[in-house]
Amino acid sequence: MNFLGSLKSDDGLKAIDTSNRNIEILDAGCGTGLVGIVLKQKGYQNIDGSDLSERMVEQALSTGVYNFLESGIDLTKKNEAYENNQYDATVCCGVFTLGHVPPTALSELIRITKPGGWIVVSTRKSYYDSTNFQEVCDRYQQEGKVKLVNHVKDSPYISEEGAHYWAFAVC
Repeated sequence: MNFLGSLKSDDGLKAIDTSNRNIEILDAGCGTGLVGIVLKQKGYQNIDGSDLSERMVEQALSTGVYNFLESGIDLTKKNEAYENNQYDATVCCGVFTLGHVPPTALSELIRITKPGGWIVVSTRKSYYDSTNFQEVCDRYQQEGKVKLVNHVKDSPYISEEGAHYWAFAVC
C-alpha cells in the first residue's frame, strides 16, 4: 500500500492528499482483511471494508482494523450501502481476477469515490490479458470519469502470476 501513499496530483488535477492518514478509505473486496491490516500499519485510521462473502467479512472483522464492514456487496451493481462520492480512496486488490468481476465493475468504484479521490486496483496479468480491462479504462478516461495517474505493469502478486497496479484519480 505504498502505492496509495505515493499518489500525488499532477497536471493541475486537484486530488486528495494521501499523506493525510485520516482520509476515508474503502477496501472493496476486502476478503479476510489483509489490505486493511497493511493500511492500518501505514497509519490510515478510517478504513471500511466490503466483500461479497459473509465468511470473508467475518474473518476481516477479527482483524479489528475496520470501522465498518459490509457483506453481500456485489461490485457489478449499485450498492445502496454506499452513497455517491462517499470515500476519499477506494482500494480494490485481488478482485479483478478471472471469475470475479468484469472490468465494468470499475464504475461502482468511481461512483462511491469522491471527485479528486483515488481508486487503486490490482489486476492479475491473466485477467488483463483475457478481458477488455484496458478498453474500459480508456473509455472511462475519455468520458471524463477518471484519469489514470499511475500504472505499474508486471509487478509481484502471487508466486504463480504477476499483476498490474492501477491508480486513477476520480474527475
